[in-house]
Amino acid sequence: MVLYTAVGGLKATFITGYLHTTIALILIIWFTIAVLVSDAVGGVYGLYDKLLAAEAAGQYYIVGNYEGSLLTFKSKGAIMFGVLHCFGNLALMTMVIFFPQPK
Repeated sequence: MVLYTAVGGLKATFITGYLHTTIALILIIWFTIAVLVSDAVGGVYGLYDKLLAAEAAGQYYIVGNYEGSLLTFKSKGAIMFGVLHCFGNLALMTMVIFFPQPK
């Protein structure tokens, strides 16, 4: 990367980084869609039905979730994630607004 930057310049490095990120995102989206539409999963509704069936069979119990459910946001972990996420974004926006980068 250092040699490429020295030969092609910093602009070339940013362009290749953008290209690699674009390719990676396309592959991630493609693999996600391939898994969801496969016969084993059966789409989004099939995945939901499989989760409900696993939950009804009692195969999984998530400690801390409402009634051990797989399909709930009523858990201590989710609440803590939401609170930390809100405070983190508030701190980030405070830094951006009150301490802007010099031009």
